[in-house]
Amino acid sequence: MRKIQLSSVESFLRHGLKRKLRRDLQDLLIIKEADIECCAYYHLRRFLRRDTRWRVLARKHSVVTRHYTDLMIYKRQSCQLAIELKWRHDQIHEKDRRSLRRALAQLRARKCYFVSVLPDASNYRYLPKTKAEKYRLFEIVVDLGYRGATRGQKIKAWLKERNLFRV
Repeated sequence: MRKIQLSSVESFLRHGLKRKLRRDLQDLLIIKEADIECCAYYHLRRFLRRDTRWRVLARKHSVVTRHYTDLMIYKRQSCQLAIELKWRHDQIHEKDRRSLRRALAQLRARKCYFVSVLPDASNYRYLPKTKAEKYRLFEIVVDLGYRGATRGQKIKAWLKERNLFRV
């Protein structure tokens, strides 16, 4: 058994998970919010499987915070990370922010992440953080990653192909 440190999990969330979700989005494995949850859960479980101290729980309801959090990552019995996942949100909403703040304060999570997956992230607005949130609440934006002059055409083609699965 190889031990996984919290810093490795955080690095995977910011870089590895973002890259994997982008690939899933491009391959049309993600077309709605439930798909994001499934894909993120799968990738996190694969990353954490070599260390049995870590647990990933989906749609975890907490009696203390009175909220459902999309993904919670535990090390032993201690909450380490809380993750809210959203489909096509151009900013973090107050309800999600309140849920993550409660996870930080009441569950004593080390850090919280808001992951927004959308086809075009050019309109995403990062919100100013309070002093308490500065190093503990992070926003991860995942888009299709298309750049250049043909970006709009590629996004339209992707949306058209996505609509074939929404019947």
